[in-house]
Amino acid sequence: MESLNKKTDEELKQMRADLRTEILELRFAIASNKETHVRKVRNARRTIARINTLLSARIS
Repeated sequence: MESLNKKTDEELKQMRADLRTEILELRFAIASNKETHVRKVRNARRTIARINTLLSARIS
């Protein structure tokens, strides 16, 4: 969380977009049995939630 606080809004938005793409790729990999670590999706979703929380806190 501390490393996210140091990033700019643009860096956070780019990171969020990258994580969304990663989640999409992981879903396809899991569906085709190429990936077995479902926890990666959960961790990416949680990181996106942290980023959204930081961005909304900075706006208000």
